[in-house]
Amino acid sequence: MKRIFLALVTLLAGDVLHAQYSLNLRPDGASGEDAMVFDFQPNTNFGSGEDLEANAWTFTPTPGVVRSFLKFDYSALPPQAVITSAYLSLFQNYSSSSGNHSQQSGSNAAVLQRVTAAWDENTINWNNQPAATATNEASVHPSNSANENYPNIDVTALVQDIIASGTNNGFLLKLVTEQHYRRLTFASSDHADSTLHPIMQINYTLPELTCVTLLTDSESGYDAMIFDLYPNTNYGTFADLQANAWTFTPTPGLVRSLLKFDFGSIPGNAIIDSALLSLYENTGSSSGDHSQQSGSNEAWLQRVVAPWNEQTVTWNNQPNAAAANQVAVHASNYATENYLDINVKPLVQDMLNSDNYGFLLKLNTEQHYRRLNFASSDHADFSKHPSLKICYSVPSAIVENKLEAAIMLYPNPANDELFIETNGQELMEINIYNTNGSLVSQTKQVQNKHVDINQLAKGVYIAEIKMKDGIARKRFVKM
Repeated sequence: MKRIFLALVTLLAGDVLHAQYSLNLRPDGASGEDAMVFDFQPNTNFGSGEDLEANAWTFTPTPGVVRSFLKFDYSALPPQAVITSAYLSLFQNYSSSSGNHSQQSGSNAAVLQRVTAAWDENTINWNNQPAATATNEASVHPSNSANENYPNIDVTALVQDIIASGTNNGFLLKLVTEQHYRRLTFASSDHADSTLHPIMQINYTLPELTCVTLLTDSESGYDAMIFDLYPNTNYGTFADLQANAWTFTPTPGLVRSLLKFDFGSIPGNAIIDSALLSLYENTGSSSGDHSQQSGSNEAWLQRVVAPWNEQTVTWNNQPNAAAANQVAVHASNYATENYLDINVKPLVQDMLNSDNYGFLLKLNTEQHYRRLNFASSDHADFSKHPSLKICYSVPSAIVENKLEAAIMLYPNPANDELFIETNGQELMEINIYNTNGSLVSQTKQVQNKHVDINQLAKGVYIAEIKMKDGIARKRFVKM
């Protein structure tokens, strides 16, 4: 508990770490989410039609307005992705009953705006259409011909805002001037011709990864067994870590194990790329090797959700553990098998997001004559001690988008205070991170767009400025 041995490896900078990646999305009728809304039929849903229109026309002979909504699924984007560009391609619907693009009464220029409330493709209509914000809206130029396709509309700022907000409600497409006899007509994801379906191309980079291998010795290690036959006895200094169900002359008994690593070197806002736990079979243990004498010795690793002390934990006071994101530990292939690189990423991310009380190791089926037996941090052979390799990034390498470009942070460098100009945006919260990605200051009620930084040490910081319509990040220097 006094020290932790760290092998810190920062991956070499280069194309591998900062390479450009692309995600191309082209949903079909089953997976696509798009719909039109029509003020002339305000309660009718048009979620399965082949058109996406921005249209103002007369409909025998009443004037009417049509708008369109579309949304893409960004779940395939890595959570630490930094969006560098995003392009939407729309294709003219040559088979539309509404007709082609038209500028009969004037420009049919349109805008794409970020939708700010939820909607459903199968129920949306004019009367329940969600709101949208003009912040960072993308321009859609007037058509050059009646059947023009619109490839590569720049929607970078809109996609950045969607990702930064954590809420994806898609886009609204509407005419700049909704005056009749102006129209843009595109194909939706429901069109019979799949080559006309909308395309979203997102280009992104991934932040540099830092990899830390956490190793322990008998002083810094934090692990213990617990035994139901001796429910008040502590086993915090034993060389074993067991998941064991056996008979003990001759009473049946159960053994479980707890282990924890110190995450103090990892920033609290780190995004885990990988977390690999290695456990080594305890050859020579008086309890014996791995065994499947009565059946599978498959086990679980679960996240412990309450504090415990290595020197006092027992069966009777053992902490609770959560089954959420539990990790399966496969049945042993032979009696002295080492278990290298067990993928515990979801558990480690959960620990960083809440509290780190470590892991519980127990058999899946706690029926006697099944056993896994590993070495603890108290084992005499240091090479057998448990190890945990974590690779992570911190969300500080964010490119400035148009929203960020409109934000002013001054003075920079600063001494005691910062002032923020948000260009009319409603300021909600300001978080300040150091260059390690650790949160060092949080201001939830910003008075007069002024933030006191007097308590910060000299150095470089990142101000995360949260507004109603998005997030901006700005570097500054504290003198």
